[in-house]
Amino acid sequence: MQLKRIKNHLIVGSIIMIFGVILFEVFDLLALGIGLVFSGLMLIIAGLYGATKPETEIRLDERMRRIDERAGYFAFWLTFSTIGILLWVSIYLPDRFRTTDILFLLMLIGIYSYFIIHFYYNRKGLK
Repeated sequence: MQLKRIKNHLIVGSIIMIFGVILFEVFDLLALGIGLVFSGLMLIIAGLYGATKPETEIRLDERMRRIDERAGYFAFWLTFSTIGILLWVSIYLPDRFRTTDILFLLMLIGIYSYFIIHFYYNRKGLK
C-alpha cells in the first residue's frame, strides 16, 4: 500500500467526517451529519481500496472515461427530471412529502441510477 496515493483521501475524508460529527452532535442536524460521516468514511475506504491496487489497474482508458461521462450525464438528467416530478407532486399534494424524504429519495436515485447506467454501458459497450 502506498501512502502517497491515499494521503489526500485520508485528509479530506477525515475532515468531512469531523464536520459531520460536529453537525450531528452540536447543531443536531441528524440527516446531514450522518450523511457527511458516511461520505467521509466511503472516501477513506475508496482511498484504501485504490492504494491496494497496482498502478497499472488504476489508469482509466478512453472507453472507461466515456462510460463515466455518459453515465454521469444520464444520471444527472434522471435526477433532474425526478426533481421536476417531485416539484409537481408537492404543488398538488402539499402535505405528501417532508423535505428530508425528498432529499433522501433524490440522493438514492442519483447514486443508484449512475451505478446502474454505468454497469449497463460497461456490459453493452460504447460505439
